[in-house]
Amino acid sequence: MNTARTAQKTTAQMTTGSVVSRDGTRIGYLRLGHGPAVVLLHGSMESARSHTRLALALAGAFTVYLPDRRGRGMSGPYPAEYGIGTEVEDLEAVLAESGAQLVFGVSAGGLAALETARTRPDIRKVAVYEPALVMDAGWSSDWISRFDHEMAQGNTAAALITSMYGFDLAPPVFKLMPRRLLESPAGQLRTVPGIPGTAW
Repeated sequence: MNTARTAQKTTAQMTTGSVVSRDGTRIGYLRLGHGPAVVLLHGSMESARSHTRLALALAGAFTVYLPDRRGRGMSGPYPAEYGIGTEVEDLEAVLAESGAQLVFGVSAGGLAALETARTRPDIRKVAVYEPALVMDAGWSSDWISRFDHEMAQGNTAAALITSMYGFDLAPPVFKLMPRRLLESPAGQLRTVPGIPGTAW
């Protein structure tokens, strides 16, 4: 069997849909497969399509839902009062649509999955990969007010750069480039070379 051809055929069978979160924001998702529903929640520097290969691997046994978290792809923008509660409400809307009792989350998506499971007994199983918890007591949070301001202004590219520097996740090449270049329309790339799965 030609694996590449099978993957291409399965990707073609992927459908799109959307739900409306509590505040009226549209949350779009990809759907693939058959069987019990599972929601895959991506991390901060990703989109729903970042976990397509995982969805393909699960599609034979599960109906996989891949929502775009806010500010990405098929989903609406961040609100001025954005917080973990917003992420929970968005995930709850997808859970209500899908009937899923299984959730997998990566990085910040993992935190949203854990917080949702903490308040929803109907979630039977949660798996997380590298949830974005900062355990270092020496870590500074000074950058968060700048991040909040940029998000409130709708400047997602600037907020992404701020968070990457704040969490010390910026690739070395970014430290050589002026912020205004990284935040410019030319810098708002769908994919950053050397960082698989990034979506701006």
